[in-house]
Amino acid sequence: MNQHERPGQPFEQENREKVPVAKAEALRALQEWSGDKEPIFAVESLLKYHGPASEWLEEQLGQLTYEQIEGMADRAEDWEGQRHEDLERSRIAAELKRYVDKIVTPLILIKKIGESLSEEQAQHFAEWIRVMMVGNSQYDVASIIEAAKRYSPDMVLDSRQEFFAGQDQPEELHRTEKGSGPLLAASVKLRLGKKGVIDISDDENNRGGLGNTTQVYAYIEK
Repeated sequence: MNQHERPGQPFEQENREKVPVAKAEALRALQEWSGDKEPIFAVESLLKYHGPASEWLEEQLGQLTYEQIEGMADRAEDWEGQRHEDLERSRIAAELKRYVDKIVTPLILIKKIGESLSEEQAQHFAEWIRVMMVGNSQYDVASIIEAAKRYSPDMVLDSRQEFFAGQDQPEELHRTEKGSGPLLAASVKLRLGKKGVIDISDDENNRGGLGNTTQVYAYIEK
């Protein structure tokens, strides 16, 4: 590593070509989930709650490629260059792309690359995944939990979510693992190869700056 490289950058460069493949696989997984009797929440939201754009997405999702979604997402803020109908489709494409990039693609990479990591590489891998997740929140970690259980249930070693229990509770009891209040924190431990663990977590109290609050750690069990 030269003086201008940050830790983990060589690892990131070596594995960069795997990302487009993982994104394409992530989209295929999402397309498959959309046809399930019980689609995962994020997919169901995209397909049902965005008016005519959802109707369009439901019709087209099975045929869309990642490149098409990416091209549409690039125009999600183009207010003047397209019709309102097309703008709404671009916006839902941007939401779809974010889900593919920030939620499912990391799971694909954890599954595919985890088998071959040394202890040192596991730490660099975790940093690489953390950078991918910049901008994620506890709600996104909850989505990762749900997606992991659908994509590869045996990956999930442990998961936890904490909800707001209400102001009428003492301060130390403001959080509950079972509730309908706002989500305050979420964490998941995923299998990384045969002996590794990758821990992904976020809490509303995190203050990482620039939306960079999701924490990712990895280790190899001895």
